[in-house]
Amino acid sequence: MNSVQVNEHLLTWVQLQTSTKAALSGKLNGLFGWPRTDEVFDSLEVNRQQALLLLLRRLQDCNLWEYVRVISNVYGEGGVGIEFTAWPGLRAALSRRRNFTGRLAGHRNNEGGFRERRKDGPVLHVVMVEMAERRWAAHFDFYDPLSGPSGLWRHIYRESWRRELPSWHHIGGPIRE
Repeated sequence: MNSVQVNEHLLTWVQLQTSTKAALSGKLNGLFGWPRTDEVFDSLEVNRQQALLLLLRRLQDCNLWEYVRVISNVYGEGGVGIEFTAWPGLRAALSRRRNFTGRLAGHRNNEGGFRERRKDGPVLHVVMVEMAERRWAAHFDFYDPLSGPSGLWRHIYRESWRRELPSWHHIGGPIRE
């Protein structure tokens, strides 16, 4: 029964809109041992496909997708995110954005980051993994800890204490092309 539910939302490269294919073109090459982006996409499990499409859309909405050079990992369960190599200028672009802040955006094992400012819904969190190599990661958090005391409390309670990370269902999936 679970395989029927999973396959219900599994997409293929052929089903994607032309604009989605253009945006992803070349960015997945070599991922998980597949040489071409179309092969990579078709090999992804539904959770990774959905995570990729959700992050693509949010990064496009924020005019940040152009900074994603090559994606090195995609995950959709236990968090929704990507790891990628960025083109130069991503840090400067995020620093200039009024809808992003560096406050409370770093993790212990990285060189800083930026958090989207949103009052409600999942927030985009972009992290500098290794600045010299232009390695970055982007993922969604349930809540913005800077939106107020309740956002801070909900963020700490769910993600720090309970170790609950959003799945693609929580973020807004399924996306059907």
